[in-house]
Amino acid sequence: MIRALRRLLTGAVIAYLAVLAILFFAQRSVLYVRSTERPMLNIAALEPKREIVCLATPDGLHLRSWYFPATRAGAPVVLYLHGNAGDIGNHIPWAKFLIDAGYGVLALEYRGYGGNPGRPSEAGLYDDARGAFAFLGQQGIADRDIALYGESLGTGVAVEMATEHPVGAVVLRSPYTSIADVAALQFRYFPVRWLVRDRFDSLAKIAKLHAPLMVFHGDQDRLIPMALGRRLFDAAPEPKTWLAIPGAGHNDVQTPAAEQAVLDFLQQAFPPGPLAVSAPVPTPSLADCGT
Repeated sequence: MIRALRRLLTGAVIAYLAVLAILFFAQRSVLYVRSTERPMLNIAALEPKREIVCLATPDGLHLRSWYFPATRAGAPVVLYLHGNAGDIGNHIPWAKFLIDAGYGVLALEYRGYGGNPGRPSEAGLYDDARGAFAFLGQQGIADRDIALYGESLGTGVAVEMATEHPVGAVVLRSPYTSIADVAALQFRYFPVRWLVRDRFDSLAKIAKLHAPLMVFHGDQDRLIPMALGRRLFDAAPEPKTWLAIPGAGHNDVQTPAAEQAVLDFLQQAFPPGPLAVSAPVPTPSLADCGT
């Protein structure tokens, strides 16, 4: 009996350590769930508004992304930082309300997603967003005429960019305090806080924001519980706006009411007036992105 118990205990320890090893060495595969094929735009009304552009990152990659220039005079540009799973083709329907309202939208496609080169990482996604800012600057668009819209995973990128650029507004949909906090909730019986490499520690950065902030979150979110979003919001400086969506989970949080609240927020953050436009400069050719 004692030998059997020892064998059982040894097997349990080995299995536990094996799971720990998988969580550590495969964590980026778990975190960055993505499509590696070229994204498809399946919304016919958006096709004539889209430009496929090539963004150059500071570390030398060229990323194909989608740009929808503003159709309303004086409207700012929203840098749309999508969430996990799929590619910008899956996520662009959630940015359609911004495009329909006349805002410019640059839908950044990350490295390793949607047929782009490279492998995603925290540092890599930050560089991707820096490439997006460089592109908008080349279009003559000043930082203060840019709104950041981060969705889920993309909220960590949005918070980092808001500490680096004096943007005009920040919108976070279903944000987290850090990836380590999310992992600790999803894998309660493992010391994942010690294992996480790409931490996206938004809570440590949020106090540095100087732009108006809006956060909205579903109160039935099981992937990123609303308590994490609220904790991040509470740590942010004013001015800020909080919106809880009753009965909404992670993927159905963007209700018509939430979209209208975002539009109202952006209208207040960007009062009517001329944009600070500088002369545009040449951008990378689409050929650099491997057409």
